[in-house]
Amino acid sequence: MVRLKARYLLFEILYPNRAELLGNADGKLFIKTLRQNIETYFGEYGMGQCQSMLVMKFFNPDTGLGIIRVGRGQEKIVQAAMTLMTHMNTDPVIIRIRRVSGTVKKSQEHALAISKQELFAI
Repeated sequence: MVRLKARYLLFEILYPNRAELLGNADGKLFIKTLRQNIETYFGEYGMGQCQSMLVMKFFNPDTGLGIIRVGRGQEKIVQAAMTLMTHMNTDPVIIRIRRVSGTVKKSQEHALAISKQELFAI
């Protein structure tokens, strides 16, 4: 039996109107929009490749940080689809991929460091 290897993508959602979108943004909406983008840009073949391992592990709407688990071979497809994402529902967004890691622990540590930097910047 072969172990499925995964990559964890730490991303940040940048909102022009952060206060309006905070209530509407959640992990399920992001995954739904991401799946639509994958199917739009890479077709059913790309969606079929990515669908089995595409899982939202963490999302914080206050900071806009999230972690997604993807298969190791499909990481570039998901990165491209996230980069090309311009809207969630009707709200304009910009997705910034902050880190790609092989373990969820390192992604969480980096997310915590980013949150601390933003907190001390205030």
